[in-house]
Formats: sequence, C-alpha cells, structure tokens
Amino acid sequence: MCCLGAAFPKIHDLDELAALLEDAGQSIPPRFASLLEFTDFAVAFRYDAFPDLEADMDRPDCAKNVRALIAYVQDILAQETP
Repeated sequence: MCCLGAAFPKIHDLDELAALLEDAGQSIPPRFASLLEFTDFAVAFRYDAFPDLEADMDRPDCAKNVRALIAYVQDILAQETP
C-alpha cells in the first residue's frame, strides 16, 4: 500500500486491509485469498491457543502460502526500489 501511495490504518484486520488495497487499485491475487481467513484468529493461532482446531488447519500449507505471499510482496518492492 505504501508503494501505491495509499494511506492505511495500523490494524490487523486483513479483510479491511485487503479492501483498502482494492480501493487503491491493487487486488490480492486469488492464490492468497485464503490467507484472509486468518483475520479473526491470527494472533491466537500464532501462539497455538486453539489446539482443538489444529485438525482443521493445514499448518504446513498455511506457512507455504505465507512464504509465497512474502516473496510476492518482496518482488513488488524490488520493482519499486530504484
């Protein structure tokens, strides 16, 4: 969002940040859309606070998707850096 010159609040609501990104003219690639599901429980899942939900989450796949998103953003930043 910084590269787009868009203002954004310091929040952890991924859905709201995605909407702001869309408003700025950039959408999240569909392959990363599933990561928006972490909005409500991102901090709790990070610290394994919900072990009963463990079976419903493919942690290795989630981690792979997050690494792919980070690489995607790093590529964008590299293109923006003179």
